[in-house]
Amino acid sequence: MAASLRGALAALLLAVFSLPAAAREFRAADAQPPDYPTVQGLHLMAKLVAERSGGRYTIRVFDSAQLGQEVDTVEMTRAGVIDLNRLNIATFNDILPETIPPVLPYLFRDEEHLRRVLDGPVGAEILAAFSRLDLVALTFFETSPRSFYTVSAPLRSPADFRGLRLRVLPTKVIGAMVEALGAEAVYLPFRQVTTALATGLIDGAENTWPAYREVGHFRLAKYYTLTRHTFSPSALLMSRRSWDGLSPEDRELFRAAARDASAAIYRLGAKRDAEAAADGITVAEADTAALAAAMQPVYDAFAVDPVVRALLARVREVP
Repeated sequence: MAASLRGALAALLLAVFSLPAAAREFRAADAQPPDYPTVQGLHLMAKLVAERSGGRYTIRVFDSAQLGQEVDTVEMTRAGVIDLNRLNIATFNDILPETIPPVLPYLFRDEEHLRRVLDGPVGAEILAAFSRLDLVALTFFETSPRSFYTVSAPLRSPADFRGLRLRVLPTKVIGAMVEALGAEAVYLPFRQVTTALATGLIDGAENTWPAYREVGHFRLAKYYTLTRHTFSPSALLMSRRSWDGLSPEDRELFRAAARDASAAIYRLGAKRDAEAAADGITVAEADTAALAAAMQPVYDAFAVDPVVRALLARVREVP
């Protein structure tokens, strides 16, 4: 073969193998409004993925439950209809026992203890459990404390809960906590909470401070009591089908971008948690020691599973 022909062929092969892979758009879901920290985190991840992939990959973020409420989108993500989904791990309490310990009330001594647990072997084991559902957990994606907000009065002590109807996360763990305090747990889709507060169907609800503010629940329930009863972290989950379509290098690209975005969410969430109350909101401190003392029935009910019991012991061992 003539040298010139060999040179031309080499140049052609180099050009072909240097071509970027076909661009692909990924769909990411979040039930929260546009300004919520996790939604902002997804947008940051989208920016990082686009930059680090040289534009081969883009992520389109669907906020405000455009693709459905959290519970509704689980099967869509498992099927690959949704590529990325930010979900509270409490959504999986009934099918993945590993997700129960981080939701249990007053387990973590403080937020620093929580971060050490989630960033260590226990957190890795919890994330790995999602593989049984054909989901890849890229990272934890929110760790803000959850507290109660009510229409008529703050909930400082166990006695203040008696007889109230309170909307909770769709998990039996938080429902059992509310019932241990003498209240009735009401399981409503998040989008229905505003109407339920306005019509008196419920007396209050529980959520993070940013969620309470961003969705406008503060206009109807002006008493926000810092019960800090659970952190119930969220995870960023990727469909196994979407994950399998990536090269090993691109998988690491997505995972690293998710972790970098998660760190930004933590900083943004901490900033918003520290913001002063406004708009006539009453922020009250709770007697958390008294509330925690009433939680033994919850632990008795959910720590019977050996997986949960073992993880609880390991969480308590983390300094």
